[in-house]
Amino acid sequence: MNKIKILGASVVLLILVNLLLMAFLFFGRPHPPGKHGPRDYMIERLQFAPNQIEKFDQLIEQHRHQINELDSKINALKNKLYLQLIKDTIPTAQDSIIQQIGVMQMQIEQVNYAHFKDVKNLCNPTQLTYFDSLAAELASLFSHRPPRRKR
Repeated sequence: MNKIKILGASVVLLILVNLLLMAFLFFGRPHPPGKHGPRDYMIERLQFAPNQIEKFDQLIEQHRHQINELDSKINALKNKLYLQLIKDTIPTAQDSIIQQIGVMQMQIEQVNYAHFKDVKNLCNPTQLTYFDSLAAELASLFSHRPPRRKR
């Protein structure tokens, strides 16, 4: 009998532990702002109205198309650059390709800047104040790396 009570208590304890673990995984910690994507974060921060969200989505679609096109060109140039490793070419060939990649990267930044100017133009006077505070976060918000922690 003693072993059966211990076994029963162990089963009940394991069930409770599993329920607690599932509750933690299901509910988890609340997500910090921005974890639902930059689009949702910007809509929330700028307090866009439904018609502004529609225009914002159109701007995003145009922006993505332009960036994808430039990214494809950069990747093609990178492939061309790394194929130079196979050949014995003069260094100016690599320099020329690297310079072209730099020009494409400049174009990406110009497209990004123009996109955010367009977003700013969507804002009403009240939202412009929110945009000004958001502008300081844009570089980290759209960075491919998580922001560095301040020490």
